[in-house]
Amino acid sequence: MTRRSPGASRPATWLLPALVAALTFALSLRLIDDPDYFTHLAIGRALLAARLGPIPEPFQLGWSGPLGHEELLFRIGLVGWRRLAGDAGVTLAVGLCSALALWLTSLTAPAPRSWPRAALALAFLSLLLMVTRFRLVARPDLPGMTLFGGLLLAAAAWARSGAPRRCC
Repeated sequence: MTRRSPGASRPATWLLPALVAALTFALSLRLIDDPDYFTHLAIGRALLAARLGPIPEPFQLGWSGPLGHEELLFRIGLVGWRRLAGDAGVTLAVGLCSALALWLTSLTAPAPRSWPRAALALAFLSLLLMVTRFRLVARPDLPGMTLFGGLLLAAAAWARSGAPRRCC
């Protein structure tokens, strides 16, 4: 028989992060009409056509080669994913990545001890989502936000453990 952790029985422990993820996913599903999206696609296609060699880029000074592109993997991945899944697949991936980023981040917050506090936390997170939803688009910083959410969760777990752990 397995023992349940003390926080697992309280719905506020898992419900608030789940609501945050669902709300984020719903807010992230929208028509992609951002000019940055089409710019990333065009530059990604140009990089692939140049076999990752240097390409002239009108939005930066000089030329940029593959090592000069911080967004190289994102742009090439975006082109590949769009070819595979279409614009609807890109929208779905943005929604899932956004939901994962905010779900991981919300798991770092202490669980509300009462339903009024949980409702207040959800209201605050909803307002935060309304402000940040314009950043939850097909941009290179979205995968970084997801990784940052994972890093915050790992740091919170490390802080709760009370002692540093060796990773290797």
